[in-house]
Amino acid sequence: MKGLINFISEIRISKTSERESRRVNRELAKIRKKFKFFADGRQADSYQKMKYLCKLMYIYLLGYDINFGHIEAVNMTASSKFLEKQIAYLFISLLCGDESMLRLIVHSLRLDLCSEDNEVVCLALKCIANNFIEELAEDIVNQFFLGNNLVSSDYLRSKATLCLLSLYRRDPSTVPVSIIIPHLFKSLGSLNLGLLSSTLSLLLTLAIDFPDACKACLPKLIHILSERTDKKYIEKNGRAVYINIKILQMIRLYPPLGQLSLY
Repeated sequence: MKGLINFISEIRISKTSERESRRVNRELAKIRKKFKFFADGRQADSYQKMKYLCKLMYIYLLGYDINFGHIEAVNMTASSKFLEKQIAYLFISLLCGDESMLRLIVHSLRLDLCSEDNEVVCLALKCIANNFIEELAEDIVNQFFLGNNLVSSDYLRSKATLCLLSLYRRDPSTVPVSIIIPHLFKSLGSLNLGLLSSTLSLLLTLAIDFPDACKACLPKLIHILSERTDKKYIEKNGRAVYINIKILQMIRLYPPLGQLSLY
């Protein structure tokens, strides 16, 4: 985006805060006028909209207040182009903290969660996690952990697990713990390190609040740990020490092994 690059260059060479402020105010006036033209039905290509949204994000990061452009970003979330959708979700995550504004993108997020493009699904999951859109927690559970249309991709399930972890940390009541835990136990058998790591992170958090419900996974964790410390396994797959650390953190929450019936 040449216009964005030129604008950033002009801001960076401003020698005083007054010059920077004048340049920013001129740009804001220009963008506001362009958006008004778009609202009046004037034709605009997606390149222009993306460029102006990027400029607004940059201005916001400089410390200036931005009170427009939100509707344009909301409308762009329905785009079929990945780059437009990516910039729109980034703008919303950065500038749209208002709950009423976030509700406007719930429909687009639901559609994106069902997309055949994995990257689009990940965008939706990140937006839900960053903005704490709790009403979509049930959709995530149904699509990635339950139902006939269960997503089989380990990559997507690891992202969904991290999204649930973020929602749980903000408000534990948003995540149906009793339903999720048995499905997390199944994910422990995955050979995908990303899914295994995200599953352990969520289980470790849940075990603090629900120790009895998570206790049943200990035999599986000990089995995984014994395999991962085997010399032949290390030579073939590498050590991935962070997995071992999470397993040990989980085991530490419970009594010594002599007091448990593992097998």
